[in-house]
Amino acid sequence: MNIFDHYRQRYEAAKDEEFTLQDFLTICRQDRSAYANTAERLLMAIGEPNMVDTAQETPTFPTLLQPGYCSLSCV
Repeated sequence: MNIFDHYRQRYEAAKDEEFTLQDFLTICRQDRSAYANTAERLLMAIGEPNMVDTAQETPTFPTLLQPGYCSLSCV
């Protein structure tokens, strides 16, 4: 495959599709993201928020304020 064939395939894959109004409404009925605005699409990509209580978790990394953290001679 040469570079022109590769470019042609990418162009064909990215080309806009045209739908009739009935097709678009059918797609919207099945998939809510078809008519979502940018902010709604971003929220769908991120997912639902969940609360994390960091006071109840055990620390996995040493904090900078713990004694003995700095292994170099800090002068």
